[in-house]
Amino acid sequence: MTAWTAIRQALRPSPRGGALAVPALPRRLAVGRRERDRLAAALREILERNHDAASALSTALLDAQFLARGACASEDERRDVTSELAASLLRLRDLLDETTRLARSGRRSG
Repeated sequence: MTAWTAIRQALRPSPRGGALAVPALPRRLAVGRRERDRLAAALREILERNHDAASALSTALLDAQFLARGACASEDERRDVTSELAASLLRLRDLLDETTRLARSGRRSG
């Protein structure tokens, strides 16, 4: 099994749903223990970031749909939903910026 195949399998959704645990990388990989540990840590971080981004995006989508339907009962409620939408989008932007920064620093060091 190649490292790429192991990574693709590890990124498949869990049949139990919602689990962020990174499966153990196969010992048959043609990499040393240190490299396996590094790959496992990278996968764990990717899965955590994916979960955070998906959560922020889902929240933003729900808030946008709520606003689009005009479902706010008051101006205060509209302000609250708008504020939550902005916070979700800012969180998503921060996650993407940090991921981009980490990818660039990884390319320089790798």
